[in-house]
Amino acid sequence: MNNKNKIVFITILILNILGISLIYGQNQGTSSVQFLKIIPSAKIMSMGEAGSAITNNAEAAFLNPAGLAYVKNLDVSFFTVDWILDTKINAASVAYALGTIGTIGLNFINVDYGSFEETTVENLGFVGSEYNPGLTGRTFTAGATLIGLSYARSLTTYFSFGITANYIEEDLFLEKMKTTTFNFGMTYYSDFKSLKLGIALRNMGPKVVYVEEENTIPQTIIIGFSGFLISNDESLITTSENHTVSFAVDLIQARDDISHYHLGFDYGINNLLHLRAGYKLDYDSEGLTLGFGVAFKFANLDYSFNDLGDYWEPAHRFTIGLSF
Repeated sequence: MNNKNKIVFITILILNILGISLIYGQNQGTSSVQFLKIIPSAKIMSMGEAGSAITNNAEAAFLNPAGLAYVKNLDVSFFTVDWILDTKINAASVAYALGTIGTIGLNFINVDYGSFEETTVENLGFVGSEYNPGLTGRTFTAGATLIGLSYARSLTTYFSFGITANYIEEDLFLEKMKTTTFNFGMTYYSDFKSLKLGIALRNMGPKVVYVEEENTIPQTIIIGFSGFLISNDESLITTSENHTVSFAVDLIQARDDISHYHLGFDYGINNLLHLRAGYKLDYDSEGLTLGFGVAFKFANLDYSFNDLGDYWEPAHRFTIGLSF
């Protein structure tokens, strides 16, 4: 495929996806299983959650599975997220390269919504002179689990694709839901220096039912670009042997929300220390994201800070990655 045909193909693909996104935005606030929107990766979140075109390790299974195609051998990542209302999220992902066959991956998410006090209508009323708002004295817990299997492959030097199939259970004490979802993704290295395109379709699956009420899941379309502004090769602005500056931009369109824009930057020093910042546009509460990463030969440690506005405490993420 020559350069002209490549440009035409990508332009048509993006326009079609943007057309679909206009339809998606007509169902705001009508989906369930909202934890599927939470990306566990500290690196991606610290860059404003703009990761569709930059993920190239085991973390890619959660955002754009096509990134798994760039795993060299064995890659493992562990994640923990302190979310709002004492919600804890722990996750793990592993990817293994099978040469020309492609890359396979396995990922896992556990969501702990915490402990809740049980209330019933029968317990409403006064106990002596004190009013009881229905408390029974018992507590219950709620949570969710996701297990996913991924496959990715590079079809050419420039193009890769990936797919993740997820099995999901959400237990809300009195009601348990089970469903299956799919994530699809592609990445494309352009002929223009380090510029890269990423497209992902996340949470594709059937409607789910809670207490006889049917709801959609938060199906999401992501289109993003990334590249190096400064690096030792193929940089967009200038070259440097010891410093790198990369950027990433994502357009996010979820079925139950308006369009959002994510922007992030990464400043690297000697490929050892990375300082990151980003911003999530057009959100009611989310906005600034910050973080850092330390990279060693076979391991990396990442942290992110996610501002959630005036009414919630900031969210913190930690990631440990191992490459063999």
